Amino acid sequence: MIRSSACIILILLCLVLSIAGGCSPKERHSATPVLSPDQQAVIEEAVKAGNEAVGNGRIDASELEFRKVLEIDPYNGHALVGMGRVGLARDNKKLAEKYFRQALEYHPDLGSAHLFMGDIFLVRGNTIGCIRHLKMVKENDPDYENALFTLGRIYLSKGSAGSAARIFRKTLSVNPNFQDAYYQLAIAYSRMGKEGLAVNSLMMAVRMNPMFAYQAGLEKDFERLKFNPAFQQIVRQAEKKL
Repeated sequence: MIRSSACIILILLCLVLSIAGGCSPKERHSATPVLSPDQQAVIEEAVKAGNEAVGNGRIDASELEFRKVLEIDPYNGHALVGMGRVGLARDNKKLAEKYFRQALEYHPDLGSAHLFMGDIFLVRGNTIGCIRHLKMVKENDPDYENALFTLGRIYLSKGSAGSAARIFRKTLSVNPNFQDAYYQLAIAYSRMGKEGLAVNSLMMAVRMNPMFAYQAGLEKDFERLKFNPAFQQIVRQAEKKL
């Protein structure tokens, strides 16, 4: 009995020590390596170059830049998201999702990763999964306005014009120059039967980009506005600038 009790105590002691001294795989991975100023400079430059390259369609060049970062810091969230963008550019959604999920494993609050994961869920028709990721983007994140805008588009597509209008207004409070948000807000107001607000929002969009007036003339959601004098004036004035 004494020997059995001693064995149990020894096992419990080993368990306590392992818990106290160990850490989860996620914690080990999320530990940022200590980088020298030169390494940090290389990473910043490579991430910037990679993002510019993938945005310009130079996919191979962008991949080289992001891999350069990951050789220095394997857990760099921006480089992992960049590799995900490379995957999307090559139409390899499975690989892209792998990198986005990896970025979120190491950096759960990384807005760009949530935004791209939201897009992946949206393409699959999983709006619940998409909304969950979009709502994870924080207010101080550079991608916050894009997350809000996408969220508004989802509500609009689901027939929730009131909720969409609220989200688009919030988007514009973050970025008052978001021209597409003004246009979508006009659509939301038009569906709600608020012609005056719809015209005002459309006017703001057209001031920023006259092409919206041409687009509005073809928009089914603006059918009810086509006999509105203010709407007709917006279209005529914009056509003169095109």
